[in-house]
Amino acid sequence: MDLETMPAEREAQLSDFMLSIRGIFRRQWKLMVLFGLPLFLVGLVGVYLFKPKYEAIAQVQIDPSRNPMASATDEQTGLASEAIDTEATVIGSPQMALEVVRRLNLDRDVEFTKGIDDGTPMRPDERLNKVTASVLKRLNVEREKLTYVITIKFKSEDAAKSALIANTFAKAYIATRVGSRIGTAQSQAEYFKEQLGKLGGALSSAQQKAAEYRANVGIAQSQNTNGGTVTDQQIAPLSLQVATAEAAAAAAQSNVDIARKQVATGGIDAVSEVRNSLVIGELRKQLAEVERNRNDLESQYGPKHPDVISVRQQVASLNTQITAEANRVIGSLQATANSAKAQAASLKAALGNLRGQEATDYRAAAHAASIDQEVATKKDAYDRMSQMSLASTQSQTNSIASAEIIDIARTPTKQAMPNQPLLAILDAVAAIAIGIGAGFLRELISSGFRTIGDVEGSLGIPVVGALPRLSGKRVSPAARLVDDPTSMYAECLRNARTSIVGMRPADAPRIVAITSALPGEGKSTAALSLARVSALGNHRTLLIECDLRHGSQGRILATQPAIGLVEVLRGEASPDNAIISDVVPMLDLLLVRTQHFSTEDLFGDGKMVDLLASLRDKYSLILLDLPPVLGLADARTIAVNADAVILAIQWSSTAHSAVEQALGALRGDGAKVTGALLTQVNPNSEAVGGTFYSSKYANYYKKPRTA
Repeated sequence: MDLETMPAEREAQLSDFMLSIRGIFRRQWKLMVLFGLPLFLVGLVGVYLFKPKYEAIAQVQIDPSRNPMASATDEQTGLASEAIDTEATVIGSPQMALEVVRRLNLDRDVEFTKGIDDGTPMRPDERLNKVTASVLKRLNVEREKLTYVITIKFKSEDAAKSALIANTFAKAYIATRVGSRIGTAQSQAEYFKEQLGKLGGALSSAQQKAAEYRANVGIAQSQNTNGGTVTDQQIAPLSLQVATAEAAAAAAQSNVDIARKQVATGGIDAVSEVRNSLVIGELRKQLAEVERNRNDLESQYGPKHPDVISVRQQVASLNTQITAEANRVIGSLQATANSAKAQAASLKAALGNLRGQEATDYRAAAHAASIDQEVATKKDAYDRMSQMSLASTQSQTNSIASAEIIDIARTPTKQAMPNQPLLAILDAVAAIAIGIGAGFLRELISSGFRTIGDVEGSLGIPVVGALPRLSGKRVSPAARLVDDPTSMYAECLRNARTSIVGMRPADAPRIVAITSALPGEGKSTAALSLARVSALGNHRTLLIECDLRHGSQGRILATQPAIGLVEVLRGEASPDNAIISDVVPMLDLLLVRTQHFSTEDLFGDGKMVDLLASLRDKYSLILLDLPPVLGLADARTIAVNADAVILAIQWSSTAHSAVEQALGALRGDGAKVTGALLTQVNPNSEAVGGTFYSSKYANYYKKPRTA
């Protein structure tokens, strides 16, 4: 598809759619008005007869900063959104409404007892509950957005009464709801205080008992221990000391053993502790110096010299001192080893004693643990009660805030409902919608043909004309045609005749049959009207009524012929004697005298063919008014003898299936169906140009006024 043509096609489709909508309105406007106008009037009367109601408004503020349970330092007390919504629900509760009913004696007010005191026996409490329910229907309680303000609205037939009841709801809430909550909060606070005192005393007694037992049995309890006994705390370091002492004793004994082996193999000087002794080192230096002096003196004076002897004595003294010091060093090693062994043995003995005490301490520790468990249980109970007290305080902070009336309800001066202008507009909109819906529904449920395109598209035959439905006086369209030969109806017939016979008289069909699928489609009226239009055009025309059982031409023409078609076909009279003249010159009529119900085949024995043959050359046009196709065989028998067959279809009425069945039967017989004629068409329909053309041609159908 060419893209350039797509916008044009869419515009054409939109134009066709708008024309269709406009056509529906033009065709169905009477039905729309018929449905919509009464509904609008009824609704309008109902709106202005509705008893007015007045609405009064009072406002209550929940102030969390004035909470009686809050502390003095809690200046920014918050209030949960759910708590405000709950308060609104409380104000609109049946219990609060019952309180208002009792305060104002509303159970005696006819506005609220209407329909209750109907004579039906009921208990007083049941009647009171029904009155309360009636009051609640007129009450509306809501929160003002996200504020602490609750709005109380009440509707009543009496303006002053609406304000009184709204204010009473606010006062009842302040008096009954908030006051009772403060008392409840105080009772809860006293209860929790009492319970915390009892639990605190029990916890303190248990802790004191545990401390005394630990002191008696020697069980320590501190932040750095896990509750062990004194013995437990001593064993660990003592065990470490025993291990250290035993290691030191073993090391000292090892030094003694090594020293003895060194003495045995290399003399006392081989002992490392001896070599490392500072005293022995100093003595050896002195010995070396004396030995040097002795050698010098011996070489100078001889071995017997007194000085030499004195030096020798010094050498011997030094050697003795060195030996004594070496023995003392070795003795010191042995003493150290013995001391270490003694210390290790002492510590080990002490550790053994503690191990013996440990078993006794285990039993005491188990008993102390049970006492500690009791203390922990009492502490948990105290902590839970403390948390419950705190939670209760916080809950009361959110729910028992002080409330006050910040705006009393005043007597309203304007009615709240009904909103008469708005309801009138809605009534008009609804009436218009229903009226339009009725018109469109009628269009939807109609199964007939409405446009020329529908006929030609479904049947495949052209539409030779569309005859508009005439309204006004109860006069036959054919008669009005005589009175007003230039009307729209007459011009539609002339267009139809032109389409049937064409513009070339030599090729025009002489015998034209007009039939329909069903009775009552206007074919007889169309045949007579078409015959008169032809005669008015100075064409000699003959109309033959072929509907023997239900012919209607005599009724339309208000005439009763003496001789009819049946008598001619039977040979009882000649055609010339049966043919009569119409009021319109150039038009002759061959009618049915009376209804003829017989099994006699008057049209099938060739007499009808002979009759038409004898009349063909006498008239420019012979019109045959046939019976309906469906249900009767006469129409099909005669149609095959006509030069052209026109199928009359009632606009927007005859079902597609009926027309298609009739057309199929005619074609099956060999009849020359050349077109369709739409009858009784709505003048506003597209089929006769009603969407926009007819108004442009209005002046063509009017006679000029004479002076």
